[in-house]
Amino acid sequence: MTKDLKSSKIFVVEDDPFYLELITHLLTTEGYHEVETFSKSDDCINNLYKMPDLCILDYNLEEGTGMDVLRHIKSINPDIQVIFLSGQEAMDVALKTLKYGAFDYIIKNENAMERLTLVINNIVKLRELSERKQEEKHILNAGLTLAISILLVVVMAILFSH
Repeated sequence: MTKDLKSSKIFVVEDDPFYLELITHLLTTEGYHEVETFSKSDDCINNLYKMPDLCILDYNLEEGTGMDVLRHIKSINPDIQVIFLSGQEAMDVALKTLKYGAFDYIIKNENAMERLTLVINNIVKLRELSERKQEEKHILNAGLTLAISILLVVVMAILFSH
């Protein structure tokens, strides 16, 4: 059965209190209930044992960069989706985060919250498609196993009837 992202754990790492509250409000308004917030990258890293499904990261943090957090996340579980939401507008920074496994990089501007909602919805859709594909693969394998078993029974019946 598909696990709805709205019932999943989301980490938000943001050192700007205004944006931290804005993102948290957006997520809870959209129905996401398990949202944990961190203003320091080390606090997030120390809580990765909780295995979040999604992490929304600022790139520039007081004690380092979101890249450090991204590397830790991907080393623990590469299936954790990471979205950067940052004021850092340099193209090479955005490309670097994507190269190391971020799902998307969103620049903080007047459309950032709308874009964040769209990206999260895309993650949900991709997860549902992936899980549906896995379920179909299991069904196909079970059907194939059953067909082979029936074929073996028929062959055995033919062999022992002569």
